[in-house]
Amino acid sequence: MTDQDLEQIKQILSGALAAKPSGGQLEEGPRQRMLANIKSRVGAHAPSGTQTIKSTDMQWEPFAEGIERSCLVPDQGDGTETCIYRLQPGAKFVNHAHTHQETCWVVSGDILVGDHPVQAGDMHIAEVGYEHPEIVARTESTLLIRSQVYTGPLMPG
Repeated sequence: MTDQDLEQIKQILSGALAAKPSGGQLEEGPRQRMLANIKSRVGAHAPSGTQTIKSTDMQWEPFAEGIERSCLVPDQGDGTETCIYRLQPGAKFVNHAHTHQETCWVVSGDILVGDHPVQAGDMHIAEVGYEHPEIVARTESTLLIRSQVYTGPLMPG
């Protein structure tokens, strides 16, 4: 969120808080509680021991033709990463083997793993050592994948 966005929000809220409600002036006590509630929600931090990654803070990078990704949880020393991938129709992941178990949740769209269809809401799991066939996006798709750290170049191929 930019400083300009925050200033716009401030102006809107200031105007709303200063406006007279239909029954007359809003009393100071309720007005102050409303303002405190808004401030606490706008500036709220994730509970201790947790982390929230805002969609507006995700850093997207090209991965392959028709595919971009944002790594949400980089390698924490276990050789895995959790990334979200956005695929255009026809985009492909080449066949590849796994040094770690890979879990792929299809958030939206549908893909083919070889000739096996996997659609929104489905989870596809590849075990260690498995080499699955090419994955093709049949529609615009979003995938959340936890897998071994990709160490190749961006835009492989």
